[in-house]
Amino acid sequence: VLIGNPPWEKLKVEKHEFWARYMPGLRGMTAGSREKEITQLEVDRPDLLKLLEDENKRSKEARIIMLSGPYSGMGKGDLDLSQAFSWRNWQLLREAGRFAIVLPRTALSGSGTAEWRRTIINEGTFEDVCFLINTGNWVFDEIHGQYSVALCVVSKGSGTHVKFGGPFHSEEEFIENRESLVTASNKEFEKWSDTY
Repeated sequence: VLIGNPPWEKLKVEKHEFWARYMPGLRGMTAGSREKEITQLEVDRPDLLKLLEDENKRSKEARIIMLSGPYSGMGKGDLDLSQAFSWRNWQLLREAGRFAIVLPRTALSGSGTAEWRRTIINEGTFEDVCFLINTGNWVFDEIHGQYSVALCVVSKGSGTHVKFGGPFHSEEEFIENRESLVTASNKEFEKWSDTY
């Protein structure tokens, strides 16, 4: 059994997000005003511009490393560390093993993890997936209140049905409805979409 809450860090530096760390109020500006302010910051703060360039370089290097690993399908869409951790958890399981992992919702819908989902459905199953919305920060203090989280239990080599529930917006709602999971056979679930 493996249990984890891997990092969800994107391997892409967003210019406006970088500068917003150092310039309060930048996120609230119109796109035109924000770009003008960033251009001025690049002139006024060459030390931060160098830091941005360094972060971009490290991000590109990490991306190359991740894409050269045994993680089929990665590189479609935005790449984040949770994708590699998802694959690695699957690869470490032996037959009849299980892992429980906390992932961003995009791990169960994004193109970069479609092959991972396909592999699990064909060689095991999603025994239990609960979607949580971080309303009022009831799940995690550090992430935005509208962010969706998936609690996943995956098994290898056994299981014929996918079970999932939610989204739950509070601990009370989660506890009250936790047993109300939708169940579908893996074969039926495969027909719902091309990307599982």
